[in-house]
Amino acid sequence: MELIHDSKVEAILGPESSSQAYFIVQLGDKAEVPIISFAPKISTLSYLKFSYFFRVTQNLSSQVYAISDILKVFGLREIIAVYEDNKFGKWIVANLIDSLHVGANKRKEHVIYTPYIYKD
Repeated sequence: MELIHDSKVEAILGPESSSQAYFIVQLGDKAEVPIISFAPKISTLSYLKFSYFFRVTQNLSSQVYAISDILKVFGLREIIAVYEDNKFGKWIVANLIDSLHVGANKRKEHVIYTPYIYKD
């Protein structure tokens, strides 16, 4: 909770799995930070119980426009994208950047991470 407030987090994108979703959604609701989730539908998670929770469609092409619209609703004009260095990560960020150019939002910076550690 301190990290969210100290870093001035304005939105959380994720989680993708239902096992992580309930914890993150509760955290976001308590901190009053919007949570945008790709997790499959879970009956215990709904916008009726958690006012800062948004579930986006499973259609990948539509997800980026949903994210862009949510950013606009909350008045977020800059984003920092953190994504996995793989084909999907690059695709989703490229499409998100395109959708943000349609509106007033802009990409501030992006961070790529690789989930594998190699030793020299």
